[in-house]
Amino acid sequence: MVTRTTVKPKIMNSWQARWFHLAIWIVILTLFVVFLRAVEPILLPFVLGMFVAYLMDPLVWRLQRLGVSRTSATAIITLSLCALIVALFMWLVPMLYEQLNHLIARAPTILNQVEGSVRGWASPLLQRLNDLTGTNSEALPTDSADLVQRSVGGVSELASRLFSSGAALINLTGLLLITPIVCFYLIRDWPAVVKNVDNMLPLAYADDIRQQLRVINRTLASYLRGQVMVMMIMSVFYIILFSMIGLNFGLVLGLLAGCVVIVPYLGSILSIGLGLIVAYGQYGIETNFFLVLAAFGIGQVIEQQILTPKIIGDRVGLHPLWLLFGMLAGAVLLGFVGVLLALPLTAVIGVLVKFAVKRYLKSGLYLDQ
Repeated sequence: MVTRTTVKPKIMNSWQARWFHLAIWIVILTLFVVFLRAVEPILLPFVLGMFVAYLMDPLVWRLQRLGVSRTSATAIITLSLCALIVALFMWLVPMLYEQLNHLIARAPTILNQVEGSVRGWASPLLQRLNDLTGTNSEALPTDSADLVQRSVGGVSELASRLFSSGAALINLTGLLLITPIVCFYLIRDWPAVVKNVDNMLPLAYADDIRQQLRVINRTLASYLRGQVMVMMIMSVFYIILFSMIGLNFGLVLGLLAGCVVIVPYLGSILSIGLGLIVAYGQYGIETNFFLVLAAFGIGQVIEQQILTPKIIGDRVGLHPLWLLFGMLAGAVLLGFVGVLLALPLTAVIGVLVKFAVKRYLKSGLYLDQ
């Protein structure tokens, strides 16, 4: 009689299963990044629509509490927001365009004035250094003015071609048309999306995942909505002060100084440096130059010591260097869309890393069990 021997399939132990699951998630994330890079040219309207929908969702819930249906509340919010954007676009964009063109045209002259002043005080210092070391070199390259003019001229020509090209017009039209549609459907269907995602959570980890999603939502809400409020307040603050001082291009510089507060460190350096260069080219070292410097100083104090602690608070728990790294990484991967996606993704990764560290400190791997 022939006896059959049954071969039992090998079953992975717990550690093998965990590494297998980790490998699967790494593959999924890699494919997701590849997909984003492939569709990056059409992502901007959808990303902006998601941002606007997330920011406007609390207003929709408030209208629902007043007895308005979610579809009607979504339509009211979307149409009101579109009307506001169109009004601002018609009022603000012509002035911004005029000031920006004037700034680009005046940039070589302003930079040449700054260069001449720097050369004036740097040359004697370098001459003394040459006397001490016995070398002979110039304080600044003699052709730096020509280099500045060619650089600014190239940027100006590139901007003109970009804004006058058909592709830019198509992208702008798509942005204006698709973003409100994406925003409307995301706001209206958000409860159904959340319910469907919740039903697909693995039962063994559903409670932990829900808890971390609540932490992520609280972090994003505190940071994104708070940061938008800070940007709006600081933009109005700088525009008013620059207009009172009489600074040229005050609208462009005020909006820039208010909006770049979202970029830690680099944003302030960029806005203050550009503002002081324009102020020096207009006033020189006079009273109004120091007024512009004082305006930036007061703005930094208000933003860092009052608005950010009060509106955003410490509960966000995102270090500025982590946000800066995420924005730079997003810019390298996906350009401007990557910078937008970096804001929520860095918050999500920060929350997940904190959760993983807590689990590690309670695990046998750390406790040597």
